[in-house]
Amino acid sequence: MAEAKNGRNLFRVEGRIEDGATRLRPGMEGIAKVDVDRRLLAWVWARPIVDWVRLALWHWWP
Repeated sequence: MAEAKNGRNLFRVEGRIEDGATRLRPGMEGIAKVDVDRRLLAWVWARPIVDWVRLALWHWWP
């Protein structure tokens, strides 16, 4: 969830901790980094069209 605070854009997120991290406690705050995979620019532009075609075919399929 995005929120503006003190002139900065902050994002409140929830996550699931794996591997039983024992040093983490409820209510702690921290910094997170987002990892985004690489994709072809053509696929990024074409995906909404491909999704629309899929939905149109699904809608009209007998």
